[in-house]
Amino acid sequence: LKTVIAEMVANSSYEVRPSAIYANPVLLDLIDREMKSAFNTVLSTTQVAGGVTVKTLSTQAGELPLIPEWALGYTGTPGSGSAVLPCYIVSEDLIEYHWLTDANPRAFQLGMSGSLAAQMVVVQFGGLVVKGASYAHYEVKVTR
Repeated sequence: LKTVIAEMVANSSYEVRPSAIYANPVLLDLIDREMKSAFNTVLSTTQVAGGVTVKTLSTQAGELPLIPEWALGYTGTPGSGSAVLPCYIVSEDLIEYHWLTDANPRAFQLGMSGSLAAQMVVVQFGGLVVKGASYAHYEVKVTR
């Protein structure tokens, strides 16, 4: 991870400043344990949002927060040598959400209007826009 971040920062064509590393909590636990056993290093922490504290990794781009994302799946059994765990190094200032027509979510009622139980669904129409996808963000697949 550190080598990839150093290569991103050393890119002379673009000024890249990665701001976070997103990974499955299993991979973050493996990183934490490997840093402790191999380098006798305890990862420091930082607060990323109100009351949310995460560990950080010291890199050439500074202290990057290691943000756990349970929705990032992996294959295999971690620790067996055949597990592939992806993580994403991102420049968060280059990720935006663009919406269609309105920034507010829309609520729709499902079913008949005369029924006793009302079911609602809330939808926001839009999508992510990732600027600089080829140089400002990177997917790293870790095999453990």
